[in-house]
Amino acid sequence: MKKCFFIAVCCCIVGFVNAQKASAPPERRGGWFALGDTYAMHNTDHDVIQIKEPVANYGRLKVTVRDLPLTITKMKVVYDSGEDEVIDAPIAIPKNGESDILEIQTGDRNIKRIDFWYDSADFKRGKAEVTVFARR
Repeated sequence: MKKCFFIAVCCCIVGFVNAQKASAPPERRGGWFALGDTYAMHNTDHDVIQIKEPVANYGRLKVTVRDLPLTITKMKVVYDSGEDEVIDAPIAIPKNGESDILEIQTGDRNIKRIDFWYDSADFKRGKAEVTVFARR
């Protein structure tokens, strides 16, 4: 009896793990997919969002910020091939706002991570929640 119970529990765990791997990034209104998020704090000026599942063929990015305004001074999209694409324009995002749509040239490459640098002079304490979304 214990052996059957153990096997059933193991099967359930394997099923849950496989279901998590097969899922696509969560969809947002209008076909935008959340790639990842992080918190920008006043004592740093650089953050990285690691992409958990490889995503390809996304040609547009959008950054949202919650709780505080943020100015992103530079963004770098790093692909799994080692190549990168730099978006080098100041991107001012108001409190609880979002950036304009940022065009990128992924082609068939998978996005591995997104590095971004920001101006932390916008806030002296607290943190801003930063989320990057992608769309085909």
